[in-house]
Amino acid sequence: MKIFNMNSPFHKYGALVFDLIVLNIIFIFFTAIGMGFTFGLAFIAATYTIYEGIRKEKGRLLYHFIKSIKDNYKQGLILSISVGFLSLLSTFIISNVALFSQYGKIVLVTQYFFLFELSIVSLYLFPLLAKINISSKEAIIHSFYLAHKHLLTSISCLSLIILNYYVIRFISPGLIVFSFGGTSYVIERLVLENIIIEKYLSEDMKNQLKIVEQES
Repeated sequence: MKIFNMNSPFHKYGALVFDLIVLNIIFIFFTAIGMGFTFGLAFIAATYTIYEGIRKEKGRLLYHFIKSIKDNYKQGLILSISVGFLSLLSTFIISNVALFSQYGKIVLVTQYFFLFELSIVSLYLFPLLAKINISSKEAIIHSFYLAHKHLLTSISCLSLIILNYYVIRFISPGLIVFSFGGTSYVIERLVLENIIIEKYLSEDMKNQLKIVEQES
C-alpha cells in the first residue's frame, strides 16, 4: 500500500513527529540537569540538531545534540545563564512590585517590556549561534536588530511559546512530550532558515549550509 511507502507523506511526517519527540526528551533532560539555566544551550543544540539531523535527514539526533553542546558550551552556557538570571530578576521585581508604592505601575510596565524584549532577542540569539560562528557581542547586536526588523515573526514565535505553555498547563500536560521539539522546529524554519540564512548570509555561506529539499 502507498501509505506505507518510504516516500509517502504518511511516512515522512510520521518520521518527523517521532524525531521531534525524541529531540524533545533529550532537550528536557539536558535542561533539567542544568536546573533550567541550560535552557539556552539546549535551544542552540536543538536548533542545530533540527538543521543537521532532521532537515538534512542525517539522523543521529543525540550525536548532533551533543556535538553542538561541545562546540558551543562556553559561549552558549554564559548567554544561557545570563538570559535565565535576567528573566528571574525581572520576574522577582514583578512579583514584588508593591514595594515600589506609587511607582509600581511604571515598574510593572517597564519589566513586562523588558521581558518581551529579552524573549524576542533570545529567539534569534540562540538559533544564530547554532550555525554561525560569531562573538557573543555581535550575536546580541544582530539578534536585537533582526528581532525588531522581523517583528511579526518575532511576535508569532513568542505567541507560539506562550500558547504551548497554556496548553500544557491547562489542557493536556501530556503534550509536553512534543512541545519543545515542535516549537524548536517552527523557530528553526522561520528564524534560522527563512530569515538568518536566506536573507542575511552571503551566497557562499548559503551554499555551504544549503538544505536540499527531498521530494515527497
